[in-house]
Amino acid sequence: MVSVYGNWVDSNGNKYHPPYTCTFLLGIIGSLIYFLAIVMPHGNWAIGTMMLGNFIRGMGGAGKTLAYSYVVRYIW
Repeated sequence: MVSVYGNWVDSNGNKYHPPYTCTFLLGIIGSLIYFLAIVMPHGNWAIGTMMLGNFIRGMGGAGKTLAYSYVVRYIW
């Protein structure tokens, strides 16, 4: 996802807010889905829900590289 976010920033004219907001939303949604595994039936459903939540949360976590480049852009 890092390359997707980087391409999005470059195509936006170095505007970091939309992709950065997307990473936060993906992290929150992934955490909520992971939390919802508690109410799923035991077994494959719960494990699948946990895996999906971690996958989506990981897509949001890839945005931490945006923070580094965002800070460097404004300092440099």
